[in-house]
This record gives sequence, structure tokens and C-alpha cells, in this order.
Amino acid sequence: MSIISWNCRRVAVPVIVSELHSMCKQLKLTIVFLIETRARESTIKKLKRKLHFENVFHIEPWGLSGGLCLLWNEIYNIDIYFWCDNHIKARIDDRKGNIWECNFIYGNPCSGRRKEQWRAITANNGNKGEP
Repeated sequence: MSIISWNCRRVAVPVIVSELHSMCKQLKLTIVFLIETRARESTIKKLKRKLHFENVFHIEPWGLSGGLCLLWNEIYNIDIYFWCDNHIKARIDDRKGNIWECNFIYGNPCSGRRKEQWRAITANNGNKGEP
């Protein structure tokens, strides 16, 4: 399993797409989480095809900032059960009997809000007796 999280600060730039394509190929990435995509759905769908991923979950940017994107291949069954502007919660099944939960988070840029965000995340992710 190879996962990367990247604050790409605008995914529609050709240099960014080229770098992402290179990383996906070289590192054999199976899950990619992109932050600050600043991209609409049509751009994300094109990116999915260029990077050769089968699945995508996308959160639209707000204004001229934000936007999240989670890309993954068919070797995983990913069930996204919560999302907001800066957070995606998913249950990941590797189809080999291993199921785990993952939080894909873009930390709030304001330190006060970041602490509040962290408290909410820890309160909502108590030990469920699972990995």
C-alpha cells in the first residue's frame, strides 16, 4: 500500500499534474489525497484519467481556495461516510480481510480553529476496538 497526501495548491497547473503523474508511477501510489485543489469536478475527472485511478471523491473548493480530492484504485473498497470542507472519513477494505478507518484532514490554517478541529476529531474517533 502506498498513500500520499499533498497540498498541491492548485491541481490544474500542468507542472503539478506532471509531477503527480511521475510520483504515482514511480511510487506505485494506490491512494492519493490532494489538498487545496482549487478545482471543479470536471478538472478532477480529467486528473483521475491522467493519473490512471479508477475512483475519486471530490469536495468542491470554496471561493478561490480549498478543495479536497481522494483518488484510489480498485484494489481497495473505500466507503466514505463523513466529509466536510477540510475532512474526509473513510472505511478502507483491502479486499484481503483487513478493514481500517482513515481520516484525511486538511488542518485549518487558523491556529485557534485548528485546536478546535483537533478536539472534534479526537472526540469523534474514540477507540472502537479496531485498528
